[in-house]
Amino acid sequence: MRPTKEKDLTIRLNEVMRIMRADLITGLLQVISKLENVQLKYGKKAVKLQERSEVATVTFNDSSEVSGKLILCCDGIPLGCAKVC
Repeated sequence: MRPTKEKDLTIRLNEVMRIMRADLITGLLQVISKLENVQLKYGKKAVKLQERSEVATVTFNDSSEVSGKLILCCDGIPLGCAKVC
């Protein structure tokens, strides 16, 4: 499904939406590029996840960390975040 300006793409709870990976990545990068307080980390492997009331922290295999109210891991099902979470 390709998003268009004419369609309302609001997804309701328990509703499924299929989208091509390339379209999802393009859309995410377009939105992220407009945000000032968002970091993209490439080539990292998550090894630990800590959740607190207002913030989550992910520790990577190189001992670096990132914290935020929302952390989105996109490393594939058999990799890092899926095993950590």
